[in-house]
Formats: sequence, structure tokens, C-alpha cells
Amino acid sequence: MVHEEMYELLLRSFDQDLSPGDQEVLDKAIIRFPELEKEKKRLQQLRAKMITGKYAFKSGFASRVMKRVSDEQEPLILTPSFNRSLSSAFLRIAMTAVAAVIVLLLSIYLSEGSIDVNSLTGADTFSGSDDNLVSYMLYEDYNK
Repeated sequence: MVHEEMYELLLRSFDQDLSPGDQEVLDKAIIRFPELEKEKKRLQQLRAKMITGKYAFKSGFASRVMKRVSDEQEPLILTPSFNRSLSSAFLRIAMTAVAAVIVLLLSIYLSEGSIDVNSLTGADTFSGSDDNLVSYMLYEDYNK
């Protein structure tokens, strides 16, 4: 096949007037590549047939088409069991992805120091002395 650019130039020459430079390039390419000249003649014949509108299908065309349609296999229809298995697989993948995101976020926060293990478990509330634990256990809300 001739270069794609030459073929596009040939097609464009049928629809619009080419610039003198482009026309010269196309003419030289047609002389140099015989297959481009054959393609030009084929396209001219095809355009002539399309303009005259005189084209017909071979005899038996309709019956061949209808036979091919009837021979086609039935389309693929998803069964309910397949839908259920697809749904459960999606659920498993989604839950795994959510867990992975949570673990990733926790690891980022812990490594950055914005959340530490003591604040997550509440251990830092009672650290320091036993007085904090005793006062926390004896605390009464007097605002009731």
C-alpha cells in the first residue's frame, strides 16, 4: 500500500481542489506508484456508480441475509446465578479494598505522628500517676 499521506491526498483531491504544490506531489506519486493509479481509477468508478444510483444486489440477496440472521446463535443472557456470583465477588473485592485503604491511612497517620497508638487506645489519659486514674474513676458529673 502506498503511504497513508498519499492516499489521504488522493481522497482529498476528489472532494476539493488541491493547492498547486499538493497537486504536483500527488501527480508525481501517481506516476511513481502504479497501485495509487489503480486506486484512483477504482475510486473514480465507485464515485460514478454512486452518483448514477444504478447499483443492484445479486439475486437471492434477501434470502441469504435472512438465512444468516436465522442461523445466528442466541445472544448471551446472564443467568441469575452468574449475577449472584458476580455480586458476591464484587462485594469481596470492595471490602478488601476498603480495608486496605483504612490500613494505609492508619499507617500514614502513625508514621507522620499526627495520631499515636496511645491516643487511639486511650492509654495516655491514665499515664503519669495513679492519682489520674483514681480521680477519673471517682469523677461524678455535678451538672446533672
